[in-house]
Amino acid sequence: MGETTPDCRSYRNNSRFSMGSYSAKMSNLYSPEIVQRGRRSLPDRVELSKPRYRPHAELETTPNRTSPHLRNNDRWIALYRSKHMLSKVPFIDSHCHLDFLFTRKRHRGSLFSYLHHSDAVTTHTLPDNFAGCIAVFCDPAFWKQERSWKAMLSEDNVWGSFGVHPRSAELWNKETEAMLRSVLRHEKVRALGEIGLDYSKGSDIFKEKQKAAFKQQLEIAIEFKLPLVIHCRDATEDCWDIMTKMVPREHKIHLHCFTESFTVAQMWFSVFPNLKIGLTPLVTFPSAKNTHNVARRVPLDKLLLETDSPYFIPRGVPKDQVSLSHPGMAITVAAEVSVLRGTPIDTILEYARENTKFIYGI
Repeated sequence: MGETTPDCRSYRNNSRFSMGSYSAKMSNLYSPEIVQRGRRSLPDRVELSKPRYRPHAELETTPNRTSPHLRNNDRWIALYRSKHMLSKVPFIDSHCHLDFLFTRKRHRGSLFSYLHHSDAVTTHTLPDNFAGCIAVFCDPAFWKQERSWKAMLSEDNVWGSFGVHPRSAELWNKETEAMLRSVLRHEKVRALGEIGLDYSKGSDIFKEKQKAAFKQQLEIAIEFKLPLVIHCRDATEDCWDIMTKMVPREHKIHLHCFTESFTVAQMWFSVFPNLKIGLTPLVTFPSAKNTHNVARRVPLDKLLLETDSPYFIPRGVPKDQVSLSHPGMAITVAAEVSVLRGTPIDTILEYARENTKFIYGI
């Protein structure tokens, strides 16, 4: 009660992390020596299906690197686990930013090592049925850190998507286009994005620059026959106009972080039959009425689960203890959709997994 609902804009605008500071930090955090040293300590193949948790009774004595003892967190962790750790159906986070997450946590290694060894809270909020993620690289400055993103994509359960975010549209030029065409040829790349338009408050990139970068990247996606990951914020009319003119009707599309009405969702579905919408942990907030309505009414064969990590900490997770979300928290979206629809969570997860496999070919 009385809680305000975060959204894609507030998380990105208020974050202490900005794309502008990103490239400067990356060079220090991802040297070739660090990446190689981190990879040598990891198994050749990540077995995400095997059990990885100690009994919850051990929480009292498990040390936590971010707080003195995990026993101080027992109550909310116990509630989190009781609500989100019941299903065995594998799920994939269809949209996260590992580069941003690792930079802010100063992590020098793989997703596997981050989820299992970074801190006790992360370990105990990671479900056994987490089965991987789509890592979205939307800052061209990071693309130059080739060893870093290739190391991230080297894990069996991590796939990639590259594109210039609309808030970085001023970086779109011939050199960036050449880099994009190059990185898209990597064997683990499954989509182009996130790209699109962002007219929200605080977006100081001129609309015409955004449109130009968007249109040219759409052309590349069509040329490469890659699915699209679309970021559309307060710009539905222009996104709709551009995409309906340029994108083939059968093209595979992930409309990321969908926060519009169900009527708008139906509009997209009516023209692009292979379009799916992604819901984030915003759905866990009681004031997210639009998102709740979409969650109740969207056909399950149109639903994707995403965290947009490191953004969107789910409701119920104390932000004074957990400052960033991780890909395993996509389970909170499935749990909330399950409650809103009165549908078993296993059913939600089964549909979402098939939808993710359909869009990304994994």
